[in-house]
Amino acid sequence: MQRKRLKEIFTATVVSVSPATSVSQAIGIMGRKNISCIVILEENKPIGIFTERNVVRFTAQRGPAFDDCEIRELMSSPVLTADKDTDIYTAFNLLETNNIRRLVVVDHDNRVAGVVTQSDVIEHLGVEYFVELKKASQIMTRVLSTISKDITVYQALTEMANKSISCLIVVQHDRPVGILTERDVGKLLVDYGDISQLKVEEVMSSPARTASPDTSVHEVAKIMQRENIRRVVVIDKAGKTLGLITQSDIIKGLEAKYIEILKQLIREKDVEIQRTLRDLSDKTVYLDNILHSSIDMGIVATDLNFRVAYYNPGAEQILGSPAEEVIGRDAREIDLQKNAGLPRFDRVVETIPKNKSHTFTFEQDTEGGKRFIHARVAGIWDKEQTLVGFVLMLRDITERKEAEAALRAAHGELEQRVEARTSQLLKRNEQLKLEIKHRKRAEDALRKSGERFRSFLDNLGDVAYEVDSNGIITYANKMAEKMTGLSLEDLLGKHFIPLFTEESQKVAADAFERTLDGESAEYELTFTNGTIGDFRNEPLRDENHKVVGLFGIARDVTEHRKAREALRESREKYRILVENSSLGVSMIEKDGRYKYINPKFIQMFGYTLEEIPTGREWFAKSYPDPEKRNQVISTWIADLEKSKIGEVRGRTFTVTCKDGSEKVIYFRPVTLVDSHIELTAIC
Repeated sequence: MQRKRLKEIFTATVVSVSPATSVSQAIGIMGRKNISCIVILEENKPIGIFTERNVVRFTAQRGPAFDDCEIRELMSSPVLTADKDTDIYTAFNLLETNNIRRLVVVDHDNRVAGVVTQSDVIEHLGVEYFVELKKASQIMTRVLSTISKDITVYQALTEMANKSISCLIVVQHDRPVGILTERDVGKLLVDYGDISQLKVEEVMSSPARTASPDTSVHEVAKIMQRENIRRVVVIDKAGKTLGLITQSDIIKGLEAKYIEILKQLIREKDVEIQRTLRDLSDKTVYLDNILHSSIDMGIVATDLNFRVAYYNPGAEQILGSPAEEVIGRDAREIDLQKNAGLPRFDRVVETIPKNKSHTFTFEQDTEGGKRFIHARVAGIWDKEQTLVGFVLMLRDITERKEAEAALRAAHGELEQRVEARTSQLLKRNEQLKLEIKHRKRAEDALRKSGERFRSFLDNLGDVAYEVDSNGIITYANKMAEKMTGLSLEDLLGKHFIPLFTEESQKVAADAFERTLDGESAEYELTFTNGTIGDFRNEPLRDENHKVVGLFGIARDVTEHRKAREALRESREKYRILVENSSLGVSMIEKDGRYKYINPKFIQMFGYTLEEIPTGREWFAKSYPDPEKRNQVISTWIADLEKSKIGEVRGRTFTVTCKDGSEKVIYFRPVTLVDSHIELTAIC
């Protein structure tokens, strides 16, 4: 729960006077500036405060004549202050506990820095969250002080002072017609002077702002903020007065709900705390999700005794052993029959220097053929740079190996391509104190665990990253520098969108929004430096299962894309060449089915692919005479058996076309490399 400080919300412009200032001058300043209080300073340090309530109290006690006194005689002193770094929850508690509406904010040297009011606290305390579902009837004051509009202002002020209340509701026939507040008193003394014969009707604020009992407290708070008022009268359907809501009522309603929510949060945390205390796992929720999402990477983590502490689904798939058979066992005792090429784990880690890793490749013989596994072993180091374990990262690179082999055969163009409640609240609730202490202990343990697992990510071969709900990069490993061309200093704390080209920015923004909606996302983006990345996002959730950002893995596929594009262009060039060739060209599968005939072939013989789907159909139509046909087929087969792959077999035959005409054709058949397709060029 984020905590704002008073320095973020207080009013820095403080209206102040010296202790020798007359009360009449102070009241005049309050009236002209339309403010509710004045701070009395001595050597720039607050020694008292003079508020609207002081004006009401002393006007009722002494009459208007008191205003020629010095302010030091009537100010409230000592003044309650709060340091500017105090959080708003502590400030809320001070206001509610001391039944006041203003706090003087001071710096570390006790010099005045500003003033914060109930209105400021309500605006920033998150009223919408705490009171959205409450109704006005639930928090309103039902015991009201009402007056007739015909009494004098002095009589009204005397009642306000005697009852220590901030306002009086002016009613007629039980219906509110106006309201007289402390704020009005200062203005009356400035504007009228003698208030002994002044009627309430002449000076009251009218009409009074009203709301129904079913109005939500959230809406009442918005009315107060929008209209810059501190009180709303609650009326029934007949317009009669039921109650009054003040900002103090909202503050009191907030506290009870706030404490309830805090207790609920701690109860929910308790489950996690107890589980952590029983068996501190060497993983955090975030990193566990990241590592589980790496379905194409196997990850095995051990302690210093080589006992397996973590074994992800990728490792199950690659090594062929389920997690339940491996977790807790000595990695040196795992059956490696299926992985004969994998060297002994303890011998490999002996070669790892501090903060470095060791990589190697081994082969697997499976039912589906030979598999190539790339492995990387690194140490796990804690914050004090003490070795606490080892991690083995595995990736099946069979496809990459096969792609590399294919590229070499095709001119080597394709390459593999994220405080507990305030001290005041803790003092008020000793029961919560012990629970919070347990929570902090568990959080410290989780933090240390998280630091160990951060070292996992820094040794991944791919980019690992975290982004908050605002699109700001909060974590990236070292591989991010290589892929983006930027340092981690230039990446962290920055928005991720500018890293990509304009076209990719739209894809990135869409994937970001889908992940914040709780979906996984896989997509491809191009960085501004030309690097192409294959991305996979997963939602990042807090302890309440709310999505607060995303985490993911990105792989550099730039070279793979280049090779794929080159292959596509090569095929397109071949297609265009054949389509526009002046020679008739046909391709026939090994089973005798025609795969392709070009336009020239159709022009020469008149037959379409639908008319001659197989070689048998072709020979039947081109050689109506069975004897001649058998002779040509025998010659064709004999040539085929004698020739080698890629060898041209030239032969001239007379062919009967679709229109009945006969043509003398020079055939140049050749068997292609994979021996499944025969290509024939016809002159």
